[in-house]
Amino acid sequence: MASPPNVKRGLVARFCKHTRLFPPRARRWQYNHGATLEEFDATWRTDSACRSLHTSAEFYVPMVYDLSALATARPPNRTHTTSLLGMNEPSDHKNETGRAVAARWHEMEAIADRSSPALLLGSPSPGGLELKKGERWLHEFMAHCVGCRVDFLALHWYECDGSTEATAEASARAMMGWLSSVHQRFGRRPIWLTEFNCGDGAAPQPLANQSADHHLRFMRMALPLLEAASFVHRYAWFQTWQRHTPMHPGHNPGCSLTSLDGSAKSALGRFYAAYDLKR
Repeated sequence: MASPPNVKRGLVARFCKHTRLFPPRARRWQYNHGATLEEFDATWRTDSACRSLHTSAEFYVPMVYDLSALATARPPNRTHTTSLLGMNEPSDHKNETGRAVAARWHEMEAIADRSSPALLLGSPSPGGLELKKGERWLHEFMAHCVGCRVDFLALHWYECDGSTEATAEASARAMMGWLSSVHQRFGRRPIWLTEFNCGDGAAPQPLANQSADHHLRFMRMALPLLEAASFVHRYAWFQTWQRHTPMHPGHNPGCSLTSLDGSAKSALGRFYAAYDLKR
């Protein structure tokens, strides 16, 4: 079930114009927290250049965002994907406990199994801004989902201090240690790190919304470690275009891979796009 090394790096992106800024090696796969590429941007369907981006079976990975989406979820188009992602940060959604999601996981399995061949099925991705809360959620889900099919674990990481080279390196190594421990604890399943950066969003993190320099220090340390770890099958920086929101204050948060208007790569995006596996 191992993914080739060049499939690891991907994007969290909704708009084709942002995806097109990145070379193939930086966008081997992509997701947008939705069920289809066109859900947030019709350009994926109407523009020929955009349509050509997702001709590879490895490119687009759909997600069933939360329990309410299960009722209308349909098997994804097999020409666009080989995998299906579970719920996004259910630990932060009201009433979506690990036990509640486990009780309905058979519905996720049915969606994945209706494709031929069946799609690989990823776990819900707990975490968000509170790592320990997300980890407790995953324990609860796995404990109640006895006999469930979970082909890989989708995780998030935002525990980081990028203020110096030393703290950025320590943060990257702490991330890898945690990913390894989760991998070992839950049946040595492959890891997809579907969101990570050096502190994103609001409190309770004391170092949330760090500068672009902080994020870049962390990225420089993290990418080689992620590429070298055989148990990490895919990863995606959060996120390609990050605009101002209450959770992400500032004109253009430092974590964004693109500029404020989304027309060009940021310094962070340039590194992510140009990173060479031979370094």
